[in-house]
Amino acid sequence: MPFDFKRFSWNLKLSLIVNAVAFKNPAPAGTRFVSRKKTYKSDIDVSLYKYPHTIIEAIKSNPPDILALSNYSWNSRLSERICEIAKTYNPRCVTAQGGTNFPHQAPLQRDFLIERPHTDFHIELEGEVAFVELIRLTLAARDGTTRMFDAPVSGSVFIQPESRHTHLPVLV
Repeated sequence: MPFDFKRFSWNLKLSLIVNAVAFKNPAPAGTRFVSRKKTYKSDIDVSLYKYPHTIIEAIKSNPPDILALSNYSWNSRLSERICEIAKTYNPRCVTAQGGTNFPHQAPLQRDFLIERPHTDFHIELEGEVAFVELIRLTLAARDGTTRMFDAPVSGSVFIQPESRHTHLPVLV
């Protein structure tokens, strides 16, 4: 079932980073999300960034509630560092990465996320639907109707926060 943007009152500051790579059609998820935001005229504040120093400055001056970053082999550690900065300025910031630099096997996915303690979610494959679901879940968690990590999030992988620092972290 598609996400109904009109159903929710948006009260989030959403920051997306678009890296300096040549995208082909279809447009990257962030661009499509911005166009939908204009269509629905929501109250969401979306910012797109291309360069690391500009997103870091933006995080420091106005910490986001959700931070979405690309994850490729050449920027994976940089994206994790930016997630760490975001969590420093807003510990409740929901952080997500998405891109091709993510293993397919569950044990390797768990290891990948253990090595990135400031990344809450990794969005798999085509991220548009999963990212919108993550926003819906964040809004519901802010309303108190659900908790962020109680159930799987379609198209996303995460480690149960309560198990992250145990001898057997739980991958969801």
